[in-house]
Amino acid sequence: MVVSRLKHYKVLFALLISLNDYFVSVNHKEKAFTNRIYTDFINCK
Repeated sequence: MVVSRLKHYKVLFALLISLNDYFVSVNHKEKAFTNRIYTDFINCK
């Protein structure tokens, strides 16, 4: 019983870590995208 519960927590923990990585990468991509638009806007002026 204790072992199965530990496995369950391990799976949840792995899911949380992967979700966190996903959100961090998405946030990073959005930042890079907005930065590119911003620099293009400044270069056009």
